[in-house]
Amino acid sequence: MKFLILSKPLGQPGRPRLSAAEARAGRACLTKLMNDGVIDRAFSLEGGGSAYILNAPSQSHISQAVREHRFSLCSEIEILPLKEFRPEKT
Repeated sequence: MKFLILSKPLGQPGRPRLSAAEARAGRACLTKLMNDGVIDRAFSLEGGGSAYILNAPSQSHISQAVREHRFSLCSEIEILPLKEFRPEKT
C-alpha cells in the first residue's frame, strides 16, 4: 500500500536540533530507504516540515515507526493512505 506522510514541526521551544553527524545519518537513511523502494518520493515543505510517499504493508506498520522517531513528540504527523487514480477506459 502507498501512503502520504506529512510531518510539520510544532514550533515548540526546546525542539531537538540535529547535529551535522545526525543530519548526515538521516540523509544516508533516507537514501537507503529510497534505493530499497520503501520511499518513492521525499519532499521538504516550504516553511518547515517534510512529505514522503512510501510503500508499507499497513498503516499500523508506519504508525509504530513514527512513534519511535525522536521528533514524533514535537511534530504534527499525518499518515494518509493513497489510492491510485486509474482513468476510465473509453
